[in-house]
Amino acid sequence: MKRKRLLTGVVAAFLLTTTVLVRADEAGDQQIRQQVKDKLAARELQIAQRIEVTTRDGVVTLRGVVFAPQYLLNVLRDAGSVQRVTKVENHLGNE
Repeated sequence: MKRKRLLTGVVAAFLLTTTVLVRADEAGDQQIRQQVKDKLAARELQIAQRIEVTTRDGVVTLRGVVFAPQYLLNVLRDAGSVQRVTKVENHLGNE
């Protein structure tokens, strides 16, 4: 009986720890996403409004349209400069 309670306690502690870590990762991704969006908005509001930013495990994915190739380079550079970004996936087109 003691062994069963101990095992149940260990499993419960593992699940709780895993849940906390997942929530921390989600919060970190949300923070990264907001920092990328803030950088894009600081550069030019029109750019930020036309780009969708998603983040998962530090990987930033950019989708949308930019007006010119130089904007594309700036957007990619800005997104990659945010702390804790591990990779930037570019799904942007230009007009």
